Amino acid sequence: MTFLIPNIPLLLFALMPLTSALVPNVTAIPIAAGTCQGWPGYMPEPIGNLTQQFFFEPRDTSNSSLDGLRSSLSSSSSSSPSSTQLITNTDPTAPYNIFSCAGNGSIFDIHGGPTLVFSMKEQDQELGISSESGGGPGLNPEVYNHEIGGVQQDGLFVGLGNFTTWGFELVLGQGEAGSIDYYRMRLLGPKTNLKDGEIDGFLGIVAL
Repeated sequence: MTFLIPNIPLLLFALMPLTSALVPNVTAIPIAAGTCQGWPGYMPEPIGNLTQQFFFEPRDTSNSSLDGLRSSLSSSSSSSPSSTQLITNTDPTAPYNIFSCAGNGSIFDIHGGPTLVFSMKEQDQELGISSESGGGPGLNPEVYNHEIGGVQQDGLFVGLGNFTTWGFELVLGQGEAGSIDYYRMRLLGPKTNLKDGEIDGFLGIVAL
């Protein structure tokens, strides 16, 4: 007789309470767009015009079970022209990517490869690595503070063009070996709305 051993981390995640909440109404304050100055641990010239290492995670979402899960690069999402997109893993123990900033605000995985950019699709701006040679075309992500009623909130957040609210859509694995459940992520701009089943929230930057 064959016994199936459950994936304990995923089982625990599935049993977590799904707590609904309103996403805070914030004012996004850009920090030195087009540079690395706002990213964690910025070190100017002559040291190197770069930053310390960091990773990304959902924050202040309308479903608090997403908050604190780690984001990683994956080719699982097929809706973007980019070959690899930033997703959020449902498994809190899954490996995740670590990034840094250098030069004119370029974000890259510390293990190398093309830079991380927003896709050019206005209705569906995912953050990922373009399939084009060299990582382009695309727009560099920007770093923001959040204010509520003129009071700065804790943390740094990822956005573009003064928008920092994201949509998170659960994508279920196909049950095949190596397939995973994950959240597809897209930045919500001035002409985009939440889809049915999408969860809104922010993408935080966490320094290491």
